[in-house]
Amino acid sequence: MMPRIAFFFGISIYMYLGDHGVPHCHGVYGDYADSFSVEDGTILAGMMPPKPA
Repeated sequence: MMPRIAFFFGISIYMYLGDHGVPHCHGVYGDYADSFSVEDGTILAGMMPPKPA
């Protein structure tokens, strides 16, 4: 199990300790999941729901 490092607005942010590739975190929100760059927030894989209008 990866440690949850943050939780806000229903989004859980996790970080794998032994993960590979560029520095990144994983976000989980309901049925959505993504990984994003720590450096600039670019989504590397997966998706999150669109922003409400």
